[in-house]
Amino acid sequence: MKRLICFFIGFAVFFQILSCESSASKFDLPNIIIVMTDDQGYGDLGINGNKIIITPNIDDFASRSVNFSNY
Repeated sequence: MKRLICFFIGFAVFFQILSCESSASKFDLPNIIIVMTDDQGYGDLGINGNKIIITPNIDDFASRSVNFSNY
């Protein structure tokens, strides 16, 4: 339950920051995509060392992205 509350608070803060008017144009903001999955273990992706389950598209996306493995 704590994680769910922290998740929604994080999104609320994120959208509040995006809605603030600043001197930077909207094109200067970074593109942020959050991928959430259910019933997936840490080792279920090829990017994390799995040799049995093949996930080439997720591995390619993760190799070009920031990967938060500890949080």
